[in-house]
Amino acid sequence: MRTTSITERQSNIELCRIFAILLVVLVHTNFAWTGVPHELGNPLPIRFFVQAFSIIGVNVFVLITGYFSTSIKLKSLFNLLYICFFYGIVRITCGIVTNNLIVKDLFFISSSNWFIISYLGLVLLTPLLNSVVAKSTLLMLGGVLLFYEVYFGVFPALQIAEPGINHGYSVFSFAVLYLIGRYIKLYGLPKGIKNYSFYLYIGISLLLGFTAYLLFKKADVLRISPSFYTRVYDYVNPLVIFSSVCFFQTFEKMAFKSRIINYISKSTLAVLLVHTAAVINPPMVQYFKSLVENYTEKTLLLCVLWFVGVLGIFVISLLIDQIRIYTYKLIALPIYMKIESKIIHK
Repeated sequence: MRTTSITERQSNIELCRIFAILLVVLVHTNFAWTGVPHELGNPLPIRFFVQAFSIIGVNVFVLITGYFSTSIKLKSLFNLLYICFFYGIVRITCGIVTNNLIVKDLFFISSSNWFIISYLGLVLLTPLLNSVVAKSTLLMLGGVLLFYEVYFGVFPALQIAEPGINHGYSVFSFAVLYLIGRYIKLYGLPKGIKNYSFYLYIGISLLLGFTAYLLFKKADVLRISPSFYTRVYDYVNPLVIFSSVCFFQTFEKMAFKSRIINYISKSTLAVLLVHTAAVINPPMVQYFKSLVENYTEKTLLLCVLWFVGVLGIFVISLLIDQIRIYTYKLIALPIYMKIESKIIHK
């Protein structure tokens, strides 16, 4: 079975993957861990814009999967399952040490682990998606599915009929993003988007942040729920999807190679699994909550310490993942080779 070496990886896309996962951490630290604005009273306006710039992280991560395409290969599936197994062990260990073992979190079936469940679902769907791409007009298919997703995911009046899209937290949404990634790879994007992708990402993010802040401040006047502004940050928001595409395109048009970036990018999923684990992240959550409590009046210092915290989570996750990489090569890979050998010789 052919494997992809480090030199074959596209470092520009791997760098995009790294930034995407950093944005995911930033999203969680900004609202999920430190409180959403409508529950805090009068939060800093900058937090609305931070959320707008970083909400694309998950979408970009899935777009990359579609861009490269994937399929159910025994080795890849074995590696993905080993990642889940390894971090299951990490969660058991942390749970025992802290006397806070959470069974649902352990088996990745808690709400905080929705990504890995949806991603596994996407992987299982890829043979069907790839077959559809090969036998039909991708633009037409993607357009229909995107319309379907946005139609049911955005309009509040249709929530009762919402077919499992869940604002983008679903396998269906991942499938749509996967197909968009395939379209970018196979056909590219219009020249205008390619040339101005970064500026489009900046402009859309500013628009999203301003819209969310306006809806939050004027909720009484507009006679809407104080939490309605959160819909602006839905993964299925067409502007969020387009912003994700523009962000990805910014890196896609680069061209360089870096062994360091390619190596670090292999641990991006680990960052997600570490910082969302309920038995691991209490100290992380407390760190950012203390920043909000103590440095709200010192915006510049708050931003610097926030950046240090996000980077710290990334580095800690990266270091933990070195154990996973080492044990995979030492223990799991030989087991896989035996399994593969038996299958081939049957």
